[in-house]
Amino acid sequence: MAVISIEEGGFKIEQSTPDSLEFWDLYQLVKVKHKDDTESTEYKIRAYGISLARCIDTIIGIRTRMKHCDTIKTLKDFLEAYKHEKSEVYRFFKLNDTKKLSPDDITRVG
Repeated sequence: MAVISIEEGGFKIEQSTPDSLEFWDLYQLVKVKHKDDTESTEYKIRAYGISLARCIDTIIGIRTRMKHCDTIKTLKDFLEAYKHEKSEVYRFFKLNDTKKLSPDDITRVG
């Protein structure tokens, strides 16, 4: 049985096991510097065996930290940046961010 692997926007979400859509592994594309001073990009594991909704939430958190770390000084700053990244991710998936994310939402987009 084949494993579902979704690659978008510098992240990869992959089924943890081929017989279940409940658990997913999350990877992030990162630059790796080698001993001979060359660089390459590789997927680095960020989480094992989490729900698809948690994968999306983790991506939002990582994007918030990466894009807004210099401008976040207060809780309000963080929440505004998080909300912005959430809307960007949900727009990417063409989801309404007021409804609860379900695996069916992702399946329809792909």
